[in-house]
Amino acid sequence: MILTKILLSRLLVTLSTLVLVEAFLNIEVKAQTIPHSTIIDLSCSDDTPVTRTQIESIRARPGIVYKDATTLELAFEAFALESAYKQKSDDIFYSPRADKNVMPDAVTTFIYINLNPFRFRVYYPGVFIDAKSGRSRIMLSSGNNQTLGFIDHLANVAQIGREGFVLPQLRYLTVGDTVIGNSTIAEAQKEGVMLMQRIACNNPGGAIGVDEFYMGRLVTLESGQVFSAGRPGTMFRNINPLPPPNPY
Repeated sequence: MILTKILLSRLLVTLSTLVLVEAFLNIEVKAQTIPHSTIIDLSCSDDTPVTRTQIESIRARPGIVYKDATTLELAFEAFALESAYKQKSDDIFYSPRADKNVMPDAVTTFIYINLNPFRFRVYYPGVFIDAKSGRSRIMLSSGNNQTLGFIDHLANVAQIGREGFVLPQLRYLTVGDTVIGNSTIAEAQKEGVMLMQRIACNNPGGAIGVDEFYMGRLVTLESGQVFSAGRPGTMFRNINPLPPPNPY
């Protein structure tokens, strides 16, 4: 059986450095998405989602020094990336439509293989990943057009989008309160960028300050297809030093 449009999963490839490679089937972007409540159920399964209120309760714990929204956001970002097996990225990407640079929290590479006819591609960037812990909607204009910049670069600047053999991905790691807005969904569908979301979930039996949370399964917004959950972790600890705020 000839396999077409497959991607290799979790390989390490040597370009100038070792880069974690993600791989998923090339899922067709559809004209509708599943409801946010369904995304929560698919991501957390039988567990409950972490809420913004829980994030804010960190401030009340002894020894925790997160005193403002910025440091709470950075603490969530550090937890979410670690749980999802990702490393913080400092790479900057330009978006002509947003007329600005954007800096995703993490970036991964796609390896694309097609056997008939044979094609082999290594795409960097292939996936943008961003963590959000606000009680809000991620709109196209959010973050001073940051969302627009992510989609525009993946679709129209990056090689993966320009060649069109496989869909680039924009993944959000969020609390249960964070909803991906209709303007973002519509733009991603129009530009051929796959939207995906992981919800932070409560880990039953986990110990506070050790492993009481985890990032749930990765869900495609268009089809509801799911991929494996992250590892348990915590935000109830001081991260010293915290990563610097994103200047973009």
